[in-house]
Amino acid sequence: LKGRVRGLGECRKCDTMRQNRQPRDDPAGIGVRWHGICIGAGQMATDPIMNPSNAMLALATAIAPQIFEQVVEQADIAISITDAKARILYVNPAFSRMTGYALDELIGANPSLLSNKSTPAEVYEELWAVISRGLAWNGRLVNRRKDGSKYLADILITPVVDGEGEISHYLGIQRDVTLLYRLESEVADQKALIESVACQAQVLKGDVVVRPA
Repeated sequence: LKGRVRGLGECRKCDTMRQNRQPRDDPAGIGVRWHGICIGAGQMATDPIMNPSNAMLALATAIAPQIFEQVVEQADIAISITDAKARILYVNPAFSRMTGYALDELIGANPSLLSNKSTPAEVYEELWAVISRGLAWNGRLVNRRKDGSKYLADILITPVVDGEGEISHYLGIQRDVTLLYRLESEVADQKALIESVACQAQVLKGDVVVRPA
């Protein structure tokens, strides 16, 4: 981004736009501002140094760490972080709301604490085989809240590697899809019923006898 990122107070494009003149490399007169960065839209489209990918990277690196923390804390989806041995290090408020467990109750515990013990062992074996290879795993597990109630969780587990390429942590993201599953099941049942009735009607159609009045 050499020569392309400036503070708002020293941005030629913004100064030019304030004077109602369009900069030569920004024919639309549009500038992108975010956390002290001003990038002309024309630059993003025509300059290889400022192509969209690099521009987005510049914007991302300008986000302060506390912003990421706030995003995770306020996200309306359950997020957890464990160490490489699957010991819980952090869960966000949405995770606590979904499971009923407070953060201090989960620190150091294994996520299996949430298992309803009804998921086949083969599923967990496959899960660990996948994430141990550094790959992400996605699937549905039957979990149990602190109050004993069950829920179906759609879970994504992604390994986090350190600078040497070794797995240091696991990031878990899950959502309660119990209601969605019930709706899907009802739709499937209704579809099967309709198809069954339609097939039966086709079979009986040839057997209908029309009697004279």
